[in-house]
This record gives sequence, C-alpha cells and structure tokens, in this order.
Amino acid sequence: MPLKIVWALLDILTIFILVTGVYLWMRRRKAGVSQERAIANAASIDNPALSS
Repeated sequence: MPLKIVWALLDILTIFILVTGVYLWMRRRKAGVSQERAIANAASIDNPALSS
C-alpha cells in the first residue's frame, strides 16, 4: 500500500511538470513572435538604409 501512495504522488508530480512545461512552451512561442518583430524594428531604426 505505501508503494501505491508513492507511485500516485510521482504520477501527480509528473503530470504537474508536464502541464507547466507545455504552458511555458506555449507562452514562449507566443512571445517569440513579438520579440522577433521588436528586434527587426530596432534593426531598421538603427540602420535605415537596410529597410525598404
């Protein structure tokens, strides 16, 4: 019986880590697009000859 409790706790911990990892991955993907735009905008301000 104690082994089943340990196993259940490890299952819950694994599910928690998986869910938080997916959440952070999705959040990073959404923010990554805006970061790339910010970098591109900063580059075009620094080098106006490169922008079309």
